[in-house]
Amino acid sequence: MVSCEKRKINNKIFKVEKDLTDISFYLVSICSPEMPKNEYLS
Repeated sequence: MVSCEKRKINNKIFKVEKDLTDISFYLVSICSPEMPKNEYLS
């Protein structure tokens, strides 16, 4: 299993190519899959 911290480090590279919102949403879905996604869309 890939750790949440490692995902965050890897995503720093993609910030240039992807929107910050997409990255934040990606980290949320990876690190907190048990949380309702719609709460982070608000």
